[in-house]
Amino acid sequence: MLICIIGNFINVLMEEGLFRGLFPRMLNSRRFWNVTSICSLLFGVWHIVGPVRNYIDGQSSFQGMIANAIMLIVSSTLVGLKLAMITYMEGNLYMGMADHFVNNTIVNLLHIESTTGTDEMMFLRITVAQTMSFLIVLFIFLERKNHGKKGIINKTESRN
Repeated sequence: MLICIIGNFINVLMEEGLFRGLFPRMLNSRRFWNVTSICSLLFGVWHIVGPVRNYIDGQSSFQGMIANAIMLIVSSTLVGLKLAMITYMEGNLYMGMADHFVNNTIVNLLHIESTTGTDEMMFLRITVAQTMSFLIVLFIFLERKNHGKKGIINKTESRN
């Protein structure tokens, strides 16, 4: 469990640093949704390795790999969008890092054993949970923006 937590911490630092820190600055655009969409899609594609690894290891059929890859790309892209909105609202990477760390730790530690001994529905559970989480953050993001709440959103209106 300690290795999982340390590994998640290192992973979160790297992914948040790249996808919500370095890449948006490299794209150097003032249009929040343009940069966020590109970085979030890259973040989604970055996560395709799980389904591909399962196929190579013989744990998944080719069709299963494609279905899981699509679900994981979509859910990881939504996570990327969610984390970008959190970073934008907070004005720093810390809250997004905390959300990402908790998410990864839960995903890595919570598995359901089936009659075959594998966690066959993990990608589906991740997709459903991440979609719900994304919708909650999107609602908060839009509400804060529409009601002029204090925070980083009001300081950078021109970025939209």
